[in-house]
Amino acid sequence: MLQEVPKRVEIAFDKWFAGDSNGKKSGRPRFKAIGQYKTFTYPQFKQHHFSGNKITLSKIGDVKVIVHRQIPEGFEIKTVSITQKSNGYYVTLSPIRFT
Repeated sequence: MLQEVPKRVEIAFDKWFAGDSNGKKSGRPRFKAIGQYKTFTYPQFKQHHFSGNKITLSKIGDVKVIVHRQIPEGFEIKTVSITQKSNGYYVTLSPIRFT
C-alpha cells in the first residue's frame, strides 16, 4: 500500500515540472491532509486472498464483497483499489490475462 504514495508524489512533481501541452505550469504540489485521499491501492495482490465472497487485505483483515461479475477464466487479479464513497466502501479488482 505504501508503494502508491511515492508514485502519487512523483506523478504530481512530474506534472508540475513538465506543465501541460501548451507549456503552462500549474502551482506546485501541496501536502494533502489525511482525509483528502479517498482511495488506496494494493498494487501486488495474490489470487489466493480472494475466495468466494471474501477478500483478505493486509492490515485490515477479511472483508465481505459482493461480486457483480465473475473473474473470467485465464485472468488473475493484479491490483486492488478500495474507494470510500458517501454510501460505503467499494473494491475495484483489476485483472490481467494470465497465459
